[in-house]
Amino acid sequence: MDNRLKITSITTWIAGAIAIAMTILLPLGYFSISYQYLSGSLEAEAEIVSNIVAELINSNPDLWQFEKMRLEELLARRMRFNREETIRIFDSKNKLVAERDKPLKRPLMTRRFDLLDSGSTVGKLEISCSLVPLLLRSGFAALLGLFGGLIIFITLRILPLRSVEQAEKTLWETNRLLEEKNREIETAYSELKATQVQLLQRDKMASIGQLAAGVAHEINNPIGFVNSNLCTLEKYVAKIIDFISAQGEKLTSCATSATLAELSGKRKSLKIDYVLEDMKHLISESLDGTSRVQKIVQDLKTFSRNDTGADSLIDVNTCLESTINMVWNEIKYKATLQRDFGELPQLKFNPQQLNQVFINLLINATHAIDKDGTITVRSRFEDGLIRVAISDTGCGIPEDIRAKIFEPFFTTKEVGKGTGLGLSISFGIIKKHGGEIEVTSEVGKGTTFTVLVPVSAE
Repeated sequence: MDNRLKITSITTWIAGAIAIAMTILLPLGYFSISYQYLSGSLEAEAEIVSNIVAELINSNPDLWQFEKMRLEELLARRMRFNREETIRIFDSKNKLVAERDKPLKRPLMTRRFDLLDSGSTVGKLEISCSLVPLLLRSGFAALLGLFGGLIIFITLRILPLRSVEQAEKTLWETNRLLEEKNREIETAYSELKATQVQLLQRDKMASIGQLAAGVAHEINNPIGFVNSNLCTLEKYVAKIIDFISAQGEKLTSCATSATLAELSGKRKSLKIDYVLEDMKHLISESLDGTSRVQKIVQDLKTFSRNDTGADSLIDVNTCLESTINMVWNEIKYKATLQRDFGELPQLKFNPQQLNQVFINLLINATHAIDKDGTITVRSRFEDGLIRVAISDTGCGIPEDIRAKIFEPFFTTKEVGKGTGLGLSISFGIIKKHGGEIEVTSEVGKGTTFTVLVPVSAE
């Protein structure tokens, strides 16, 4: 393209220069030559007429200026040129003696010659003609020059470029074919790379799953001990509290007032009543914590179970709850979670893959929120489809990139914070089961991903 522009520019300059030269030089040359010719012819005629008049003067040197009719007849016979002219004869006092007057349009060309008698100037001869015909012919020559210049410009501008345009067209077609081949190769490479990354991701997740299963198993045993010991401790504390209460009642009946006052003061200073009450709460909260840990461990074991690729009948709401427990640590610092679960039939699906879809969508929703947001998880069964909608009040997705979010490796996150495969893998999983993932979003208000999976009649 740059070479073509350069050739076009050079050709245009050359053609323009020649055309301008043609347009200017033709009328200018014609005018110059014609002007010189007209000037010479006027001078020649003036010289001839002056010689004839000089002969008349020599024959009658004293009275020639009174022979007006004879002079005008003489001037009339000399009008032989195919042009309108005015000829005037003046005496030595510049007084008009005779004339051959024709109406002339200005501008005029005028030539003068002295009338001599024995070498002395006795008068002047003045001859004039209009330059209008010359200017008109020069204008016509200018039009011819302009027309010729345009022809030259068009010829020199177009003809050399035809071969360039033809070559460029051939080159463009070749480049287009090469670009199509390159796009096909790039598409195939991207698909191959995406498949490779998905396989690596699957292997990585399998390894992490095995590790998580081992860690969950190791954690589960000591947590069981802690939970059992806390239950036993709760019973022991209850017995100790009962014993202290009974002991206090006995001391009240048999101890002296001084002893009772001392024990009462000690009981207050050590905050025994508060300690006994708080011990119950501490043990209760610890038992709640161990129960929470056991539930997380159980969810981790369920999620990390080896993916055999086989589908089974599952409860989607249970999968959602399990997934929420897995990613709760991501959510709790940024958003409030709202659950709106409806009654759902069982779905034949691979539970690990469905968990992976929900995790990707929940993590994306969390990352879209800066702080103090809301994530809503809603499930319904409508028109033979299980619909799971995960909404956030985050930044939203601009319309110009909404169609690209399911493409492999497409991500708006910073380098190192996302592979661009989460939504692509999720879309592939749902698509494989005959479902769809719909997206609605408004920039600045939030996004909703809706997973739609058909329930088979089996």
